[in-house]
Amino acid sequence: MNGTLRYVDAGVLSVGYVEAGPLDGSPVLLLHGWPYDVHSFVEVIPILAAANRRVIVPYVRGHGPTRFLAQDTMRNGQPSALAVDVIELLDALNIDKATVAGFDWGARTANIIGAVWPERCRATVPVSGYLISSQQAGRAPLPPNAELQWWYRYYFATERGRAGYERYRREFARLIWRTASPHWMFDDATYDRSAEALDNPDHVSIVVHNYRWRLGLVEGEPRYDALERRLATSPDIPVPTITLQADTNGAPHPEAEAYAKKFTGSYEHRVITGGIGHNLPQEAPGAFAEAVLEVDRGTSHLIHERQIMTAKSRQSRPPSAESTRVRERYQHLFLGDGGHSQPMLHRLGTEIQEFRQMRLLPIALSEETRIQSCEELNRILADTQIIYSLYKKHHWLMRGLTFYQLHLLLDKHAAEQLELVDLLAERVQTLGGVAVGDPRHVAEITTVPRPPDGAEEVLAMLSRLLEAHEIILAKVRDAIENTARTGDAGTNDILTSEVLRTNEFQVWFIAEHLVDQP
Repeated sequence: MNGTLRYVDAGVLSVGYVEAGPLDGSPVLLLHGWPYDVHSFVEVIPILAAANRRVIVPYVRGHGPTRFLAQDTMRNGQPSALAVDVIELLDALNIDKATVAGFDWGARTANIIGAVWPERCRATVPVSGYLISSQQAGRAPLPPNAELQWWYRYYFATERGRAGYERYRREFARLIWRTASPHWMFDDATYDRSAEALDNPDHVSIVVHNYRWRLGLVEGEPRYDALERRLATSPDIPVPTITLQADTNGAPHPEAEAYAKKFTGSYEHRVITGGIGHNLPQEAPGAFAEAVLEVDRGTSHLIHERQIMTAKSRQSRPPSAESTRVRERYQHLFLGDGGHSQPMLHRLGTEIQEFRQMRLLPIALSEETRIQSCEELNRILADTQIIYSLYKKHHWLMRGLTFYQLHLLLDKHAAEQLELVDLLAERVQTLGGVAVGDPRHVAEITTVPRPPDGAEEVLAMLSRLLEAHEIILAKVRDAIENTARTGDAGTNDILTSEVLRTNEFQVWFIAEHLVDQP
């Protein structure tokens, strides 16, 4: 999975979510359905991240690592609760407005966000179109064939169904995958990767409540009553939208003609053909990502239907013309023929070890000793990186009669200082610390004065190097005494035999160039 798994408290939940792409990119929220998880977007995420989108893919309540913050919170699966979860997630992430795309439960949530909170929604891409409904609508009988498609809804209405799903949830979910996507040749590894999300302790309760609520068999929470009343009016969706439909979607879904007028902003409907089923983002990731990028850029203008051809099965059929076009457009983001692989770009991560935090390593030194040694080493390391840079700068800026010999000498000294940088940094890591490395961090720690940005006289440049050496040597001598007292023989040896002697030797060579010649 491209991206980093993060957690944030949002509303009643601790939400687990995958994030990828630049933090300052245009936010895109991808919402999965049931019985799926964030891996439905595994090939969509790198496409969007590479297009400078900040991609957020949350696990819906009752799935994966998402958890309720309080044990006494109702395990509520009603659609309005899921939509409020999204708004509270946006608030927690300080995102004012996002493009929202999804399928199954995620498509319904995208509909609700676009209809009720258009000020928070840049655009939407819902698979299967307009899915907002109500308990009143759910109580109405359907024709026999339609009722047959909803068989699991009636199964969940019974206690036998709840117990059966509790016991056989993975077998149940695999059956849904197969019937909803009859031509998708997914393998066991692909299924097992997503099925882990069903092991959430609240999963069965959320799923059963969702389908029972839709039939009017159970109550929701009063806090959502006003929102449900608004949704019962089937509100229009005014934000730009591209709806997607798969040609072999085996799950219940309305026809495009039935909902086209519900989208009152710029709107386009696309049919994805070639044996694509209900899990459209995972079965046709290029087409899904293309729709998200186009609607996010505002390139969808008029209502029309478009046929997008994709491969019926990527394992058994070559890509169609349209799929090839999409792959060529994002060719560096797909696994191509011939063994080429896609680097995991735009990965973001949390800080797993703070700068002054120590790891426990079995080197027979106390934590207090290791902390003190790392602090002294990092101060010396910061100064050493600065003097290395000074040597390189002065190597470039040398001039005058002694240009050639000083040009070479300063470059030699720079190379020796660079070796010390690596030696000091590795010693910090050996002690369990974190070595200072970022130049901006180095600048905060060093006590070596900053030179002018331009060029100084040759003698001034050499004198500045000597001053930097003296600052370093003073810190090195103090550290040698301290490490001898604390018993850190390894650090003491490096400072004495390498850092001290190298700097003293370089001082001698530079100082001789400042002596008045007889």
